[in-house]
Amino acid sequence: MQERAGKSRQEKNIKKLVKLAKPEVYLKKLLQIERLLKKGMGLEGDVSMLGNFSNAPDSMPLAFYLSMKNNDFRNTVIDAVKCGGDTDSIATKQVI
Repeated sequence: MQERAGKSRQEKNIKKLVKLAKPEVYLKKLLQIERLLKKGMGLEGDVSMLGNFSNAPDSMPLAFYLSMKNNDFRNTVIDAVKCGGDTDSIATKQVI
């Protein structure tokens, strides 16, 4: 029951962010996050879709997705490290 409530909250948050997203790249990434939260492709596939580089459009969406997917700081940071790429930037964004 609690897991479903969490997913419902996630869905609402994504929908709010989609309405606020201005640059097209962020809107596209938010829509990808929404799809991945419903049916992820496994960590490797998720990274392939969202990106794991140092620029903001390729690190913030992955950090945001991992945070929403895991709903747990420790596991989110562990997944961020497993993603490869700019792991320190992606993991650090969990603290913000």
